[in-house]
Amino acid sequence: MIARYSPGIYYNTAHNVSHLRLVENEVVLLTGSTGNLGAQLLLSLLSMRTVKRVYVLNRPHLRNLSMMDRHQARFKEKGLDTSILYSPKLVFLEGRNSLPGLGLAADAIKELQGELTMVVHTAWNLNLWAPLSKFESNIKGTRTLIDIVQGSEHRADVRFLFTSTISACFSWDRARGPYPEEVIKDAKYAVGLGYGESKYITERILAQSGINATILRCGQFSGGEPNGAWPVWEWFPILLRSALQVGSFPNIDHCYTQYWVPMDAVSNTILDIAFSKEKLPLVVNVQQPHTIRGEQVIQMLRNALVEKVGLPSPDSLPLIHPGEWIWKLRRMMQDDRLSPESREIVVSRPRFDLAAVCIPLIRTMLCHSQEAMINISISYRIPQAPDTPSTDDHSSTSKPRTTQTVLSLELDSSNAKRLSSTIRELKPIDETMVNKWVEYWVRVGFIERRSLAASRPHSRL
Repeated sequence: MIARYSPGIYYNTAHNVSHLRLVENEVVLLTGSTGNLGAQLLLSLLSMRTVKRVYVLNRPHLRNLSMMDRHQARFKEKGLDTSILYSPKLVFLEGRNSLPGLGLAADAIKELQGELTMVVHTAWNLNLWAPLSKFESNIKGTRTLIDIVQGSEHRADVRFLFTSTISACFSWDRARGPYPEEVIKDAKYAVGLGYGESKYITERILAQSGINATILRCGQFSGGEPNGAWPVWEWFPILLRSALQVGSFPNIDHCYTQYWVPMDAVSNTILDIAFSKEKLPLVVNVQQPHTIRGEQVIQMLRNALVEKVGLPSPDSLPLIHPGEWIWKLRRMMQDDRLSPESREIVVSRPRFDLAAVCIPLIRTMLCHSQEAMINISISYRIPQAPDTPSTDDHSSTSKPRTTQTVLSLELDSSNAKRLSSTIRELKPIDETMVNKWVEYWVRVGFIERRSLAASRPHSRL
């Protein structure tokens, strides 16, 4: 696929030319502005005095909602100021990756090529469990954006920032140390998820495009300011809701170990880098520079749940063996003791399925996740509960042998620390932020007091 979308790219030496950026009155094309990260970026871009215009490019809505309605809905969900969406700087565009020129009119493309100084490309299919072939349209659309930049009147000055993902490093050999801030030529280290593979392919295409591309390889996002909004379809909120019903968390410590970066900090980091006066490197890894142990994260969450949801005590929701946790979840599903809302999440929507994210080694279990949990490379044996049929040839054992997740992979973030004051000064997530997550989930009706009842014997919600 790299070869399929590389022909015709102009191989120039843009990344070898050293000069300071002197652009004034920036004109930015932002893709994916109705997404979680995109909305945060849009708010900041429209607020910047140095930004003259922001074109936002999104695909048409399935239910034909207007661009303004879609942006307002996302801004309200995140607690962002919707009045800024009436800024005269903002220009809405609709396009499709599958169409030539993204389906944009020739005049629109000509206007972009005459004005653009920057592209921030965040739009991508977030189905983490789809095969690589399902992401080809995203790769094709990125190639079209490259062609638009190649045809720009100011090509030498146009910056192209692409948000990649830690899942592009899925099979990295940890014996080699942190994943470097470079594009690794050996594709074997990207194999694992179609989502990550598609991002890796795009990294390779951008690396040889010759445009002023910077790949922002991001780790796990979490809810951030102002209201802690962490979308309920992502892996951790789904896991929390299930944990409240099962009455415990699966003990996969690396999943909770804090490499997480709040969404507002991710956005600010990207913009620190995008508007740097320095010449940008090809790759910047964006990851939380300070970590805290998973047990601390879970305890802060328990404390918030005691206060906001009525969890009986801070000692509730113990960490238990993942195999036991999955067995309990399965029994609750079989006994029809999950709430109707949770059954909808767990059963009827494969993308929101629970166990494949948490414990993909268990072949009979499935689970929901976001760009962020990605996949968990876990090597352990699953203890079988008394009346649970064996799903493989492994014998039972009481505790995990090893726990390694792609989220626990350390990224070399030297470039990020050099270019971004946000990432340099970023502190670990604290109780204030955890409280905001819980408040948000309660406010949108995702978790509530009755979620606690399902873990009691014979209860039905």
